[in-house]
Amino acid sequence: MLFIELGLIMEVIIKLIAMKISFCLFIVLLINGFNSNQNDPFLIKGDLTFQKVSFMSLYGASDSAYHFYLNKIDSTLLLGENRENHEYELFKHFDNLRVHNLLKSPYVFLRDESDSSIVIYLSIREYDKIKDFKHSELIDDHKKVIISLEVQQLDKHIYYSEKIVDLMRVSEQTYPNRKPIKKFF
Repeated sequence: MLFIELGLIMEVIIKLIAMKISFCLFIVLLINGFNSNQNDPFLIKGDLTFQKVSFMSLYGASDSAYHFYLNKIDSTLLLGENRENHEYELFKHFDNLRVHNLLKSPYVFLRDESDSSIVIYLSIREYDKIKDFKHSELIDDHKKVIISLEVQQLDKHIYYSEKIVDLMRVSEQTYPNRKPIKKFF
């Protein structure tokens, strides 16, 4: 009788372990399922738009300016002073760009369907395709540039593209941004 009870207890323990393993496997698959879609590329289309003043990365900065800002970013974030300060928020954004290897990347502003602009960081190769468009020339020629990009969202407000899918210069008036940039930090 003792052997039967031990057998039943062992059977229950084995079933409990199997259930625990199944539950853990389910959780791991569920988490991986969410993570795999988080960085999947998606297509975005909008008008190339321009900002009079923008400081969204250190693209084009000299080596000395780049290192100056790296030190300034590190010291500002390390001290954590003035957390409500706009400079602190900008440097947090720059640090996040550094984490994603985009701190020296070129970027464009894309006006979406909601008439808001988003910042999209580009590979140098893709940026070379659009860098020669000038705001004043587009206005004078009554043209605008419509871009479709394959974009990957790397972080909450960081979008990156290595592929311009379509680039069209069309006969419509281009305008400077009428609405503010979507918050990026």
